[in-house]
Amino acid sequence: MNMKNANPMRTQKPQTGMLAVFAGGCCGTFARVCVCVLAGVGFSHPGIILAINLAGSAVLGFSQTYMRANHPRLKQFVTSGFCGAFTTYATFVGILAALAAAPWLCALYAAVSLAGGVLCARAGQIAGTMARAHTSNHTATLQAGEASTADTDSSSPATRS
Repeated sequence: MNMKNANPMRTQKPQTGMLAVFAGGCCGTFARVCVCVLAGVGFSHPGIILAINLAGSAVLGFSQTYMRANHPRLKQFVTSGFCGAFTTYATFVGILAALAAAPWLCALYAAVSLAGGVLCARAGQIAGTMARAHTSNHTATLQAGEASTADTDSSSPATRS
């Protein structure tokens, strides 16, 4: 098998993937703590956790769609690492347990969290698709410009002998 054509996921050491997820997790946890501290509320405030989970869903949707397969470690860093640690399922469940005494509020919080998460992830996917198309168009335009410049240079009198 020609190693130049090999799948990059198979040729890279698995430890680099674990390190990418670990580093992303450290950054995601730090970001969540910063948001809670800057908001001036506790680490399990329902409004802040909802905002964090919705924002994380949007980032996850965007990064899954926008990031190319040729950057698997960056994708692991952002998706599994950062988003996995930034968002917090355990705190979400803890909030639901705390709201169990008010079933309608508990159900409302769960519904808004889940439906909002799906909608934010979808919005992130749409944004990622648009950004990827824009990047692809921009790259194609640059490559076309370089090709026309090369054609012009090769046909100029100074370069002909």
